[in-house]
Amino acid sequence: MATKSLVYIDKDKLDEVVFTHADRYLEYAEQLEEARHGVEVAEAKLDVVKAEVEKEIRKFPKRFKLKLPIREASIKLEIVLHPRYQKFESRLIEKKHRRGILQAAVNALDHRKRMIEKGCDLFFAGYFGKPRVDPDEQAVLDYNRKKRLKKRRDRDDLD
Repeated sequence: MATKSLVYIDKDKLDEVVFTHADRYLEYAEQLEEARHGVEVAEAKLDVVKAEVEKEIRKFPKRFKLKLPIREASIKLEIVLHPRYQKFESRLIEKKHRRGILQAAVNALDHRKRMIEKGCDLFFAGYFGKPRVDPDEQAVLDYNRKKRLKKRRDRDDLD
């Protein structure tokens, strides 16, 4: 996911940017919702694995080298150390990481939307246009420019 190209706005192509932004946003919002669903499924699977491991520990405490009477803290520790639990926990962590990255992308697209709106406001205000000069002021500017050019030519002729 190229983040710079995700938020880049070409001020010279505001019309294209405005009309393509919604599709881009929808794409990432759908991916984010899929990632959220994946996290929920992974959390449910982890809960099932935790229950199965706990059941196994309580049923066969000697297999886990636990002494009777079994303490709850020992069971919790054995659950966390169990390879199957660790495998599902690492999957959950990866899914949460993906969800976080997609959430950051959607947040960036929200910010991009506001910047597109501001860019359009600047465009309609004439910010990107050529400077406009009052005709009387333009005449003064032209006169001064011609005067400077004449002085420069006269100086060059003397050299």
